[in-house]
Amino acid sequence: MSNKPQSSQQQMPPVWAIVIPVFIELLLTFSIFFSDSYFLSRLSDQAAASVGTVIPIFMVFVLVFMMMAQGASNVAGQFIGAGKPEEVSRVYCAAIVINLLLGAVTALVVGQTAPQIAAGLGLEGAELLDAANFLHYIAPAMLLISVKYGLACVFVSQGKTIWNMFGGLLAIIANIGLNLLFQQRGMGIYGVALATILAQALVIVFYLAVIVSSGLARYRWSAFLSAPAVPLRTVLRIGVPSVVQPVSSELAMLVIAAAAVRLGTEAMAARVYVMNLATLAICWAAAVSIGNQVLVAILAGAGQPQAADATLRKNLRIAIAGSLIIAAALRAFGPQLIGVFTTDPKVIEISLGLLTIGLVLEAARSFGTLTSFALKAAGDANFPALVGVGTTWLVAVPLALYLCLATSAGMAGLWIGLAVDEGLRGTINYLRWNSGIWQGRSVTA
Repeated sequence: MSNKPQSSQQQMPPVWAIVIPVFIELLLTFSIFFSDSYFLSRLSDQAAASVGTVIPIFMVFVLVFMMMAQGASNVAGQFIGAGKPEEVSRVYCAAIVINLLLGAVTALVVGQTAPQIAAGLGLEGAELLDAANFLHYIAPAMLLISVKYGLACVFVSQGKTIWNMFGGLLAIIANIGLNLLFQQRGMGIYGVALATILAQALVIVFYLAVIVSSGLARYRWSAFLSAPAVPLRTVLRIGVPSVVQPVSSELAMLVIAAAAVRLGTEAMAARVYVMNLATLAICWAAAVSIGNQVLVAILAGAGQPQAADATLRKNLRIAIAGSLIIAAALRAFGPQLIGVFTTDPKVIEISLGLLTIGLVLEAARSFGTLTSFALKAAGDANFPALVGVGTTWLVAVPLALYLCLATSAGMAGLWIGLAVDEGLRGTINYLRWNSGIWQGRSVTA
């Protein structure tokens, strides 16, 4: 593929300038769910447990909005690299329209079917009522979150992720402050949901103010509306496959977790505690993957495949090294960290075993996530989506269930299954990258 004249003029942001803000923003995003769980627990254990049961459903939809916006960021990044500002503007408009429609439909469906969703998860009586009320109250937040991510793709595609970080900081501060206010007024579950809704609305206002005042993007709606099919189709071409794999993984985790209930209370508690600690490593893998994605998309659009390849290889070393450091620290301080949650010796024993396997799992997670995101950034989005779904349901789920339930591995079997899945997926995607097929898949090619 020949180089474009403007490729030599590309000014690439340093990867750390993208990764660190994204890492902090992701941690702050998870903190909102921890904050909500805390304030729900102040109401009652029943409220916290009931709402905690349906939170994964909420998270799946948030993941859809986030990954669709990531797809738009990839497309915009390629056009930025190609020096086509008019196309970039149309992509930003398409991102807003797509996420707005997704958010509106999701909010309507979840708001109207909340009792059925809660009942489908096995909740009954007062627990069903609490969960259904929360889903009904929180539904408008889904629309706001979808729009927020649609706006945020402006920052991500240009490597200006510092604004995403500030938005995350604003959201958690507003969430905690409003929760304190609403719980003092006895607003219960509705108050927790309302705090989330208002916090997301505040972030949207902040993002709009930054975009308008800084001139980072101009939404040329007349140009977009004159021929909307092309930018919408282009964004969906990358966005839909970007959504498929992570959503498939989340659904698989729900299936595995449901089956693993029979392992007993101690094993399930250990899983929850270790997953809470693993959030740090998960956010690191995602942050480096997003930073690499931004750079690869711009370089692919600029017609610089060699530079894109060198960027991936460098960032793979950074991602895997960081994951190993985090996993090693979690294992080294495992007894103290798990001790924050429980004093049960059996739970601590199981948790330490999972943290040990985490040394392999977290390195494999970085490998799998980074290679997948890189292919999507270069325009080769369908392949990692198919690989992700295939390895998850043909390898990870059967292997994890077999090791968990049919052998003496117990909960450790789940972690082994996940590690094998991430490693296999990363290897297949890495071989695809080395083949060079992705070089002809850019939307600007």
